[in-house]
Amino acid sequence: MRRARTIKAHRALNPLSCMSLSENRFPLFRGVLKSRQSCRIGQATTQPEAQPKERKVMHYLVGLILIVASLFSTVAMADDAEGKITGINKDSETITLDDGQTYKLPGEFDYSAINKGMKVLIIYDVVDSTRFITDIQEAP
Repeated sequence: MRRARTIKAHRALNPLSCMSLSENRFPLFRGVLKSRQSCRIGQATTQPEAQPKERKVMHYLVGLILIVASLFSTVAMADDAEGKITGINKDSETITLDDGQTYKLPGEFDYSAINKGMKVLIIYDVVDSTRFITDIQEAP
């Protein structure tokens, strides 16, 4: 009984203590998201909310930000090149374009799909200064 009186006295003296715990932690959402707790001066609640709505919103936003950030990072890593094939080396699984750059083909590549002098568009990733082809298309 003594503890209940202390809490009631504290809430009566401090108007911010009448807000739910989640409103104190996230002042940005104060008044936007309704809490499940009601509080009047003199009413003491010792149990915090089970799962505040603000926490669910924050988890959703953090997840969404991570997904968007991962999409931008994969796009930033890919590069492309366009040119005519000047050399095909089946032993080292590479092709050379007319700009002098060498690109590594994926394993089990069908070499009948390309030939010397063919104009191609290559999408590749750079790993340890080696250009690995992820997609190759005939250029118009």
